[in-house]
Amino acid sequence: MSNRLEMLRKKRKLTLRELEEKVNINFSTLSKIERGTVPMTQQHMEAISSFFNVGIEYLLGKTDNPVTNSRFDKAIQAEKIPVYSLIFGGENKLRKENLIDEEFAPAVDNLEKCVYMLANNEYKSEGIFKGDLLLVRLTDVIEAGLVVVARKNEPGEVRRLVELNKQWVLLAENNLPSSIDGYEVLGEVLIVSRRVKK
Repeated sequence: MSNRLEMLRKKRKLTLRELEEKVNINFSTLSKIERGTVPMTQQHMEAISSFFNVGIEYLLGKTDNPVTNSRFDKAIQAEKIPVYSLIFGGENKLRKENLIDEEFAPAVDNLEKCVYMLANNEYKSEGIFKGDLLLVRLTDVIEAGLVVVARKNEPGEVRRLVELNKQWVLLAENNLPSSIDGYEVLGEVLIVSRRVKK
């Protein structure tokens, strides 16, 4: 999806780090949005279009008119999906007591089997901070990129981010294993985003 984020940012003579502070979206996510490797969430679109005072339709490259088109902007709706603090291994992957909130998911994505996990720690070198949302697609297959793992029937909690076997893995415990043998893959992390302050 084409978007004008880079053009708008450079026009205002802002670095990605400076824009991060203005729109409360982390540097890593902004960089990926600019490169087109991840879609903008509804909250991203609202925060960015509000800061630059342009319509979402313009931001997405669907019009050359930067003036806000309220009818179009309101038409772009994104489904809210649940936010969990923990995801368990085994059959009971989602437990009601760990449901803490709902947030808008990306406007352009297949949301089947998707939930958010709330980061409870900081991983600055990876651009993840406490309170960030990790959009996770629950799966049983390890794919390239970030994955959430836990021991069977134990909670998968965002406590540590490490690289194992050329895979970034969100571990469910602080002890660093030499491999992911004995762990169950709970899902693949699709997007990391910072919650926009309301």
